[in-house]
Amino acid sequence: MSAIHLLDDDQLTGLLRTGNELAFTEIYNRYWDKLYYIAHKLLKDTDAAEEIVQDVFFILWKKRETLTIKSLPAYRPLWPAILSIVRCPKKKTQKNKKTSLAG
Repeated sequence: MSAIHLLDDDQLTGLLRTGNELAFTEIYNRYWDKLYYIAHKLLKDTDAAEEIVQDVFFILWKKRETLTIKSLPAYRPLWPAILSIVRCPKKKTQKNKKTSLAG
C-alpha cells in the first residue's frame, strides 16, 4: 500500500516534477472537487465545469517539469483566473459552433 496520501503538497509537487503518476493522482484527488466547485460557480454548467477542470489537470501534467509550484494552496486565489483562461477557448468554440449552425 502506498503512503503517498501522507505526503504534504510540497513533497507531492516535487514528485510530480519527476513524473510520478501517484503524486499526480493524489494532487488530483485532493484538488479536483475544489476546482470543480469554482468552475461550476463561474460557468453554471456541469459538463463544462468538468471539462475545464480536466483541462487544468491535463495542463498540470503536461507542464509538470517546467512548473514552479511552491505551494498548491497558495495558488487557490489564482484558481478562478486559471479556470477562466482555460475556459476562454471553450467560449470561442461554442460561439463558433452557434455561428456555423446559424449560417
